[in-house]
Amino acid sequence: MFGIVMSERPFYLRIIKMTNLSDDDKISEKRRAIQKIEFLPTIPVMLQKIIATSYDPDSSAQDLQETIIKDQSISAAILKLANSAYYGYPRSVDDISRAIVIIGFKTVVSVAICVSVFKSLSDKFNSQEFNVEEFWKHTFAAGEAAKILVQKVDQELSSHAYIIGLLHDIGKVVLSFLNSSNFDDAVFNARALNKPLYRCEEEIFGFDHQAAGGLLGDRWQLPENIVAGIKYHHNIEACPEHLQEDAITAHAANYLAKSAKFGSSGDERLWVLHPLVKTKLNITSETVNEVKSELDKKREEINMFLESIE
Repeated sequence: MFGIVMSERPFYLRIIKMTNLSDDDKISEKRRAIQKIEFLPTIPVMLQKIIATSYDPDSSAQDLQETIIKDQSISAAILKLANSAYYGYPRSVDDISRAIVIIGFKTVVSVAICVSVFKSLSDKFNSQEFNVEEFWKHTFAAGEAAKILVQKVDQELSSHAYIIGLLHDIGKVVLSFLNSSNFDDAVFNARALNKPLYRCEEEIFGFDHQAAGGLLGDRWQLPENIVAGIKYHHNIEACPEHLQEDAITAHAANYLAKSAKFGSSGDERLWVLHPLVKTKLNITSETVNEVKSELDKKREEINMFLESIE
């Protein structure tokens, strides 16, 4: 899943780096990083339109078609997925409206969001320690897990759970852009010390991928419930109460994707579900196992999805 460590820096130096920064150094690093976020691309126009369409309760497949047909790369990815062996359609699909019917509204939105984000940020992800393909697999699986979960526990919880799942880890791309060497050290240390990646990021950067992703979400003016999932999925208690269920959904989706062994989020550690997941969403161990089982059945679909956006 991860390749051989390519850095020439000795193991012990990479571990020491976490504890060598003074508080002042961490504050300076954080300030520099926040300033550098301004150099990240603005929100892709297409992504903005897709999210707006998906949030509009009156939007239809026709509205979605009119939005995505203007982007050649998104249209190509959707047609490629619709024509994949997974869906087994007997005739070649060359019409976007038919493709939407075949693969479904939400899957089309997922493809469109992933292609938009990938086009915008893929060249910012420059890591020797982090397997980018496995990362995208994890994020898409988290989107699917979130969608399955809310359908089981409360369909009114969030009609956009899959977007929250898809984007919850986008801050890792931001950290790699800010300082790829530091991000590589955080990934290395997380595995070497069996620590959560976000803890290692905090020790090196002075903040973690939640905060970095939250800054990008604010810059892109994403809906507040999506930003909450990005910003608080490891720190649910800090989330404003009216958005807490969205953070809980992101946390649970992340856990489910990891426990089902879809891709990699950067570390191998599997934590226990936060108690609030069980109390606020009324999730039982049986529910978790059911979601994992359904998610596992989507393994081929997820692989086909990833092939469609390459």
